[in-house]
Amino acid sequence: MNKYEIIRNLKNQYASEAARRENLIEARKDELRGLPEYAAAENALTGLYFDLASCDEGDKPRIAELKKGIAAQNKKIAAVLKKHKLPEDWLTPAPACEKCGDSGVRDGQYCDCFKKKYLEALKEACGLKYKADFTFSDCDLSVFKNAEHKKRISEMYRLMKEYCKKFPDVRYKNILITGGTGVGKSCLASAICNELISRGYSALFLTAFEFNALMLKYHTSPSRERDGLMDDILECDFLVLDDLGTEPLIRNVTAEYLYYVVSLRQNGGKHTMYSTNLDLESLLARYGERLFSRITNKENTLCRRIEGDDVRLR
Repeated sequence: MNKYEIIRNLKNQYASEAARRENLIEARKDELRGLPEYAAAENALTGLYFDLASCDEGDKPRIAELKKGIAAQNKKIAAVLKKHKLPEDWLTPAPACEKCGDSGVRDGQYCDCFKKKYLEALKEACGLKYKADFTFSDCDLSVFKNAEHKKRISEMYRLMKEYCKKFPDVRYKNILITGGTGVGKSCLASAICNELISRGYSALFLTAFEFNALMLKYHTSPSRERDGLMDDILECDFLVLDDLGTEPLIRNVTAEYLYYVVSLRQNGGKHTMYSTNLDLESLLARYGERLFSRITNKENTLCRRIEGDDVRLR
């Protein structure tokens, strides 16, 4: 999930589409060149455009004369198309994007069409399209019947929207959300991921079980086969490790690799969010003091607990 690789692939797609369009136009011209009236008009246009490019900028009468000649030859070509019952835009097919002409660039910036495709590709690469597609706008506070629970969730959504707006220049690099099953932790994490992706950042959502399985695969793979297994986890702008405490404890894997990833991301200034059903005391007992201090360090981690009923039961 390399953002620059996604951009490179999209640029290649735009270049390929431009080449395909040019080849199509050239093939259509070849079909028409067998018609004397078209061939004559095309040859005349070639000469007129050459003269126009060579013309002195101050020679306005000559420029006007050449442009008039170009318009006349284009009318002849239009007449040929009409005569043979071909559409007016047969030699100039309309681009999918009128703003950039399918180049992907407009006024020196990426066009909106390019940005849209980039965000779609980023979301796909980040794995959120199918397993964590909840957004801030999907939040329905009416499902929270407990007033205090609703108040706490509402405040968390407000806080996290502000966090996303300021990202990556935020006070806390990390977020730790604790609370019981079904109180809204995973939905909140998903909403943050999707919001950050909509702003062009990469975000990876992994359950603790998925993370643990990947670390086990890394641990048991020959060193030559490990390349790339951890790249996305270590390099993404925002990582969610959801439901810590639900994964099986595997000796020399679970706590060790979690500490390794947490440390590297913190040292590299990356942002990470943890959610767990465990309270702080249980979190300490499960993972040990060394990892616990990293995750709960109030200097760089925003710690919040959400109390409430399991809304999934509704």
